[in-house]
Amino acid sequence: MSQSITDVSVSSNSAVDGYIAGVLSGEIVACKWVRLAVERHLDDLENGHTRGLHFDEKLAQHAIDFFQFLRHSKGEWAGRVVELEPWQQFFLWVLFGWLRDDGMRR
Repeated sequence: MSQSITDVSVSSNSAVDGYIAGVLSGEIVACKWVRLAVERHLDDLENGHTRGLHFDEKLAQHAIDFFQFLRHSKGEWAGRVVELEPWQQFFLWVLFGWLRDDGMRR
């Protein structure tokens, strides 16, 4: 992959960008499958259009933003807003952001 760690700003979501950069640099310890998911995401941003894929940042961010309306219901965090960790934001970002050309999720 030709993407360097220093030019990883691929989104308008700094938590997602930081997670991607951290996984690629090794600063964030991640298993083989997570690293491959990060690399696939970056590769698809560059070449996905050739396979009928496109990324919609607004849909991805909408999925992440939805969590600000959710609150824990039990336990010591009851009533507190659910705050997503960067790895959780990355997975929601990828899950809800990628679309096929027919508009369906990947």
